[in-house]
Amino acid sequence: MTRIARALLPMMGLVVVAAILAPGMAWGIERFPPPDFTDHALPETQVKPPRPAVMEYVDLGVLVLGLVLASYFALGSRSRRGLVAVAIGSIVWLGFVREGCVCPIGAIQNVTLALADPTYAIPVVVIAFFGLPILFTLFFGRTFCAAVCPLGAVQELAAVRPVRVPRWLEQALGLLPYVYLGAGVALAATGSAFLICRYDPFVGFFRLGGTVNMLVAGGCLLVIGVFIGRPYCRFLCPYGAILGLVSKVSKWHARVTPDECIQCRLCEDACPYGAIDPPTVDQRPEARPVARRRLGLLLALLPVLVIGGGMLGRQLAVPLSRLDPTVALAERVRSENLGLVEGTTDASDAFRNTGRPLGDLYAAALAQRHKLALAGMALGAWIGLVVGVKLIHLSIRRRRADYDPNPANCVSCGRCFWYCPQEQARLGLIEVEEKAEGGRRKAEERYPIAARTAWVAGVFSVIVSAMLLVDYARRQVKDPLDSPEFLELKAELVEHPRDEALKEEIRAMDFSLREAYYRQRQFAHAGGHLLLLGVFVFLAAARTAATLRRKPSMPEPAAAPLDTEARTHRIARASVAALALVLVAAATALTLSSRSELPGSDEALAEMREPAPSGASMTSPSAEGTTTTTTTTAAVAPASDLPTDADVHKYWPRFRGPGGSGVSAYTNLPTAWNGASGEGIVWKTKVPLPGNNSPVVWGDRVFLTGATDRQREVYAFDAKDGKLLWSQPIPGTPQSTAEPPKVMEDTGYAAPTVTTDGRRVYAMFANGDVAALGFDGKIVWTRSLGVPENMYGHASSPVMYKNLVLIQFDQASVKDGKSKLLALEGTTGKTVWEMPREVPNSWATPIVFRHADRDQIVAAAWPWVISYSPADGKELWRARLLSGDHGVSPVFADGLVQIGNEYCKWFALRADGQGDVTKTHVAWKGEDGLPDLVSPLATGEFLLLSTSTGTVTCYDAKKGGMLWEEDFETDFSSSPSLVGNRVYLFRKDGKGWIVEPTREACKRIA
Repeated sequence: MTRIARALLPMMGLVVVAAILAPGMAWGIERFPPPDFTDHALPETQVKPPRPAVMEYVDLGVLVLGLVLASYFALGSRSRRGLVAVAIGSIVWLGFVREGCVCPIGAIQNVTLALADPTYAIPVVVIAFFGLPILFTLFFGRTFCAAVCPLGAVQELAAVRPVRVPRWLEQALGLLPYVYLGAGVALAATGSAFLICRYDPFVGFFRLGGTVNMLVAGGCLLVIGVFIGRPYCRFLCPYGAILGLVSKVSKWHARVTPDECIQCRLCEDACPYGAIDPPTVDQRPEARPVARRRLGLLLALLPVLVIGGGMLGRQLAVPLSRLDPTVALAERVRSENLGLVEGTTDASDAFRNTGRPLGDLYAAALAQRHKLALAGMALGAWIGLVVGVKLIHLSIRRRRADYDPNPANCVSCGRCFWYCPQEQARLGLIEVEEKAEGGRRKAEERYPIAARTAWVAGVFSVIVSAMLLVDYARRQVKDPLDSPEFLELKAELVEHPRDEALKEEIRAMDFSLREAYYRQRQFAHAGGHLLLLGVFVFLAAARTAATLRRKPSMPEPAAAPLDTEARTHRIARASVAALALVLVAAATALTLSSRSELPGSDEALAEMREPAPSGASMTSPSAEGTTTTTTTTAAVAPASDLPTDADVHKYWPRFRGPGGSGVSAYTNLPTAWNGASGEGIVWKTKVPLPGNNSPVVWGDRVFLTGATDRQREVYAFDAKDGKLLWSQPIPGTPQSTAEPPKVMEDTGYAAPTVTTDGRRVYAMFANGDVAALGFDGKIVWTRSLGVPENMYGHASSPVMYKNLVLIQFDQASVKDGKSKLLALEGTTGKTVWEMPREVPNSWATPIVFRHADRDQIVAAAWPWVISYSPADGKELWRARLLSGDHGVSPVFADGLVQIGNEYCKWFALRADGQGDVTKTHVAWKGEDGLPDLVSPLATGEFLLLSTSTGTVTCYDAKKGGMLWEEDFETDFSSSPSLVGNRVYLFRKDGKGWIVEPTREACKRIA
């Protein structure tokens, strides 16, 4: 006990260090500036607010405390009651309070994806939840499984009348966790799916909701767990497979008794998990040569199993890839186009609404299928290795003199030493005969009470379950929000739009239907709690009754052990081989069925594997029956009315001015003004609609946009007096007006800044609409790119290159394959070229510049910084450097592209590369003052970074290295601008600072 306590102390110290580091990333993620709701009353919402960052400490503390207590109760005080108490606490906090997350079992996938994709940002707390149980297992055995894991704890409490599974069958079924582990790792590494989380059996109970299929599956597993001890832990859990391997080399693990074993077999009878290995006898001499030959044959067979499994696994690319959403979408779209299926899905409609070419989708699906072919090969080799090692393991004889827990299978539940007479005597738990007789009488008196309580709780749980099922079925048949009466009234309103009485009737019915809907939600929620209470009381009473009814066993004299191990292992080897053959047959059947000419096979997807030839066009049907045409012309014809470079640099034609650098060509800007008094202010004009975009100036015109969820407008003001010259509403398309996108308050519906070439103004809005207007306010053309899937709302601004409008249209996730860079013809709005981008949604605006005798457009989003040729969209170079949500626009100065954000580092990239320049063209890196929202300001000498919390950091732009840092104790959302040698900084309420950066300090001018 003393050694265990001494070992636990340094473990706790190490965990405290991890606890200090873990919430750092969580706080970093939450640094994205929250919306400013000043003077705005928030409506009540059904969505839970985000958890405070400090709760990361609490979760980690609960995990550490549980691991320490479980290790102490299992190996120190050897208290079964203590382990049960820890299990109940784990179910309450890690199960119901935290709803099963963060889960070390599911964290397998996060860690795998982080290892496969260096740009995947994995929170430190997830790493801690994954690694700490493994670390404790290395020292103390599977004490995490004993009581800390909520999934194991639920099954431990549910094991009312467990029976033993034959050892030979348990050896075969023990392969399944390794198969599950391999499949989960393979799909996570390719970014296809988190298989383990998708089929978590008990998360529906912990969250008091979920799909019917998963709730039924979890319920069946719990019912099986009443009679088969811990079925998920033993025959499915992938994390248990990892802990079992680690526990084999643990320094300490649970023992039946530290005293002499009297071989009474009570521990073997008490263990429902088959974890107690009996004593062995010497092998017969005549059987030893046969055993050696068998072992040699299996060792020779091992590489054959690995290679054969890999070859078979590679053929599973098609069925495995159907779990990937990109491949599934490609197959669905092709089936719909060929008329093989009826109707469309939301996913296929959304794809068509984007106007993205089918060839891009097919190419992405093929690329993902290739990755899954490699993952399938690794999975098959892994399964072959597991089967071979298991057969070898069952062919090796081990010597055991006593009954002893198997470290790999023992979950340290404490049942064995709870029933061991030697251990009870050692702990002073065996009572004298008189007390024992009194205890038996009390047990006989308490048993009927416990049994009746179990029956009442069971009947109550069945009744509540039936009521919930009836309510669910009724809601499935008739959703209150889809009431026929309500739909009829809405249809009638279309015919009589001015009928006020009808409108009032609709309002009243809408209110009553919504009220009924929330009453049903409350009923289901309350029913879930009652069912949970009933099941808990039933299990507690049933366990108590089973314990009271159990007749005390008396130790028997030690008998001569029988040589049953050889027969058990022989049957087990046969069962393992049979299960392996079943897996091979299942894989073969899947492979053969996938080789037929099904939509989405490799041959079918290859129809459009090659890009369309120059000048070709591709047409696909949209959800409304219209068509979206994408032209793939490779060359850009020069336009006669293009502005000169002098014109562009003379004005402020795009977001952050010429080149997106934030550098003004003028130096006569004022250094003092007062917005409240009007001092130094030439004019102020109200903008009709809200918009978080920046003004653009060309000649004597100032252009802005404004929008709400239903209106979109472009404005032109006179630069001399601020007079509103014109206001042009932008009509929406059926795609963009069907349902407004959900945007964050700080983004809004008009976040993109317009761009102009001095002839036309080009505007874009959050719903994906793009419009070109003449300087007289007349609409030249409009088109919809499809409503973008962006968690905060679209914010990237269009930019100009000669006669092209360039749009960074990043959206959804990487595996959705919806992000792209487009070039639209300025005079017509037609697509000149478009390039798919392997990035998720982002909010940065690209930059266009000329360097090394070539024009470049650089676009940044997690994880890539990519340079394209703006004339034809061909990729010039790329660097894999970024991570996390990206809203910081890049800048270019003196041959270096400056880019980064708070989730990675800051990078200065030489812009003369070709291909992947991740490891060759990073001039320098920085780690201080990383911005979360505000774009940088760069010159040939300085680089200024601003955070939304008011910190400005200055770097040497050429060599790197922080020169100084200044805290303005405010909030910045606009990017800094350079006028001469002075920098203008503005905060959200309009207050500004003028500073003059030097190498030594930040000199404040005003």
